[in-house]
Amino acid sequence: MSDLIVDNSLLASRDSSNLSEFKDTTVLLIDNYDSFTWNIYEYIIQQNVKDCKVVRNDKITIPEIQELNPDIIVISPGPGHPITDSGICCDVINFFKGVKPIFGVCMGQECIIQLFGGEIVYAGEIVHGKTSTIKHDQLGCFKGITQGIACTRYHSLAAEKSSIPECFDITALTEESHVVMGVRHKEYIIEGVQFHPESILTEQGHLMIRNMLRYKGFGTWNDFYKGKIDMRESTPSLDAIMEKNSSAKESILDKIFSKRREDYETIQQTPGLSLEDLKITYQFNKKNYERINLYERLTKSADKYNVFAEIKRASPSKGDINVSKNILEQAKSYADSKTTVISCLTEPHWFKGDLHDFRNIADFLKLNYSNSERPLLLRKDFIFSEYQILESVLSGADTVLLIVKMLSKQQLKQLYEYCISLQIEPLVEVANMDELKNLLELIPSVKCIGINNRDLHTFNVNMNISVEISNYLNSIYASKPEERPFIIALSGILHTEDAKIFKFEDSCIKGFLVGEGLMRTDDVSKFVSDLKK
Repeated sequence: MSDLIVDNSLLASRDSSNLSEFKDTTVLLIDNYDSFTWNIYEYIIQQNVKDCKVVRNDKITIPEIQELNPDIIVISPGPGHPITDSGICCDVINFFKGVKPIFGVCMGQECIIQLFGGEIVYAGEIVHGKTSTIKHDQLGCFKGITQGIACTRYHSLAAEKSSIPECFDITALTEESHVVMGVRHKEYIIEGVQFHPESILTEQGHLMIRNMLRYKGFGTWNDFYKGKIDMRESTPSLDAIMEKNSSAKESILDKIFSKRREDYETIQQTPGLSLEDLKITYQFNKKNYERINLYERLTKSADKYNVFAEIKRASPSKGDINVSKNILEQAKSYADSKTTVISCLTEPHWFKGDLHDFRNIADFLKLNYSNSERPLLLRKDFIFSEYQILESVLSGADTVLLIVKMLSKQQLKQLYEYCISLQIEPLVEVANMDELKNLLELIPSVKCIGINNRDLHTFNVNMNISVEISNYLNSIYASKPEERPFIIALSGILHTEDAKIFKFEDSCIKGFLVGEGLMRTDDVSKFVSDLKK
């Protein structure tokens, strides 16, 4: 391999940052005769990889690459057009697709698109050393990257957007001109960016490189996500992201949901806590997880209005509510007051909940009350995966909350059906009429619907939402009232008098979820009794 420009992996050992994540990772960087290749090399070496070899695009063969057997192949920027000036690059991409992860920068991306049938044309603007802000899909190399970051561009060519092959997702666009800044193959781990992550003017470029290095060992996305939370299922499309006002600040709901995804990526890496581990645990112990069906309990309830009493230490809108209250004392007061359901928040960062709270309550109810006497236990969190649902069952949940606003239609249907397969009737939350109609169209058999009168982005409360939805349900189920789902008002009730707006003749609302009011009151029993009247 005398044609290698450099094999200087020892540089990595001199990095004082003590990184170890990539200490066994080897990279082949194919140079398209561009000085930026060395900036990419530097960024890779700074991650303490085992080895990064740089070779020019006409000085290596496929058999030689096979002999090197790198973990990751990176295609560098370069002058000219991918058809005439990229040497062996397109052949490399074609030969190693689905076998090794491939990442292209600038011309590297253009090679990827050209190989699969896309067109590389004049970008409509010539940019050399200029920065543009981009929006991205939050996946792949963009995982954890802030929206609207500045990226450095050196190019006059780019992919013709309409020619992007069907097998690719467009992953990033410039905010102003919507030039394609990133693509990703839907099946193979082949990803490209048009900008230069290795430029000092590109924000968060080092994180992009680290994300890319994490592809080691995988040739396809299905293999990459196997045994992990599949982030593709819980991430909005790039089109949806672009439609949002680019100047709008990220809402607190977006932050919470993003943080929970991060939490569960970490949790699932813990030995013994993978999805496969949870499934095995369930198979061995499923007889121990006797659940009460929410719909059946509501059907048989003698209460005019059912109370869903919530354990809620804090909230994003109110801050601390009652952080000193012992949760088992609170759960006992709810159970002794004959509430239908105890809801326990398990989100730790903004609501100060914890799954340990949930498990403790489940154990307490099981030890002190029969199934016919005890309240159901509802896990309230930002649920986006089968992992969380199975985790809930293993922790003693009778039911879980699914939030329509946070899930794609495919996700919602998948998670609903998974709940049913585990003999759970979930409570499905909607926040407006459009969400309700979409839910009924997607899952006509849904039996328990919660109406959130609080906008989860702004936290403004509009109690008339529940009234409007109740009237609508009365109209569509007039000829078949027995099929009408149970409706629970989920928010806005701080005092018992607040529930009166829902207690009108022919109201579909048969219950109330109350958190803050019950956490603050000195007389839980009277509060619950008044709500039921």
